[in-house]
Amino acid sequence: MSLKHKSATVATAAAPNQIGNQPIVTPPAKHAGQRAPDIRPVNFYFCNVRPDRIKPSRGKNRFCNVPLAGSPLSLFFKLIDLYIFRPIFVLLDRLSQTSYKAATVLFGRKKTSDSDLQSRSLEVDSSSTRMAASSTDVPVNLDCAGRTDIGKKRQTNQDQFLIANLHKSMHVQQASTPFAESPLASETMGKMLFVADGVGGACAGEVASEMAIQTMAQYLLNSMHWLFHPKQPEIEKFISDLKSGAQQSHQAVCEDAQHHPEHRGMGSTLTFAYLMWPMMYVLHIGDSRCYVLREDSLQQITRDQTLAQQLMDCGQLSGSEFEQSPYHNVLLSAIGAESGADADVYKTRLLAGDRVMLCSDGINAHLKDDQIKKILASANTAQQICDAFVEETNRRGGRDNITVVVGIANESHT
Repeated sequence: MSLKHKSATVATAAAPNQIGNQPIVTPPAKHAGQRAPDIRPVNFYFCNVRPDRIKPSRGKNRFCNVPLAGSPLSLFFKLIDLYIFRPIFVLLDRLSQTSYKAATVLFGRKKTSDSDLQSRSLEVDSSSTRMAASSTDVPVNLDCAGRTDIGKKRQTNQDQFLIANLHKSMHVQQASTPFAESPLASETMGKMLFVADGVGGACAGEVASEMAIQTMAQYLLNSMHWLFHPKQPEIEKFISDLKSGAQQSHQAVCEDAQHHPEHRGMGSTLTFAYLMWPMMYVLHIGDSRCYVLREDSLQQITRDQTLAQQLMDCGQLSGSEFEQSPYHNVLLSAIGAESGADADVYKTRLLAGDRVMLCSDGINAHLKDDQIKKILASANTAQQICDAFVEETNRRGGRDNITVVVGIANESHT
């Protein structure tokens, strides 16, 4: 008698004892012979920034749950919210579904609840499928690696990462054949890549980031339907499962903080990429990032869930003001945050030769897009690229923990 089931092999993890848009993300300009990644955010939403509730905090405690009372900026946004955004929300509720969708593209962000983990519904774009349909049959070898480093200024490393291979396996209970004592496993059918950046004093951030990845990985392994042959009903179920997994992680961190007073106030970002060739689905909470490098074009897949990005999306900050804004460090959403975790899900179709990168904000705080592109294209192996990112970030000051995961879709010639 035998038992056949699905399993995940942890290829790399941050520690040996671990289990291990503007609303529309616009692809970069196309060059001759090149196709930019077709990035599709799951949904659009309205700008509802409330700086009267937000105060920039120091260090790693950067949730936006502290009132900023009595400031001119607070009064300005209260008036804007009361006399502009709220009437718009009331009006939109009375419009038809078609008008509502048009308005989302026009205004940018939809009012969402702070108390619940928000969900997004996947929008499948048939043109993206036709664009890269010929790449489906190209066999690839996914070279993945990761590295985390404490940096130059921090006393502890609160970042975590995990890389796991997806495959089917069969554990034989009893047989007369020679392989009776060895589990049988299929070839790798996909990859899971995680990066989490802990938030909280002492070691609480490290606990939160570890718990966020562990809970999500266990949920993916034991509770959700894996997407091996994507069709519309299966895709919708898969996206729903991703949201449920994120909610499980959020609840686990919140419950742990309630039972351990020393962990109160902890939280974590979470950026998770599910690679089932040629599709990649990215679940994103916080300000860690996912990039795709295609030939000479670097595309940021995710949007930072920070106050600075929110103000930029709403037109309240110019490009230069955005670069210098103190609100980059204020999270609007995080696993374990009292205000809730607002999960975004993105999808894109990969091509042979693409390079995928997940990183904590310790890297993009020092490196601009052109520097990230240069390093991401600088070596032939994922591990060499990870090492180069850590070394260059530390050379530039290493003010925060540094974590990077890289995947290279090499065309297979075997």
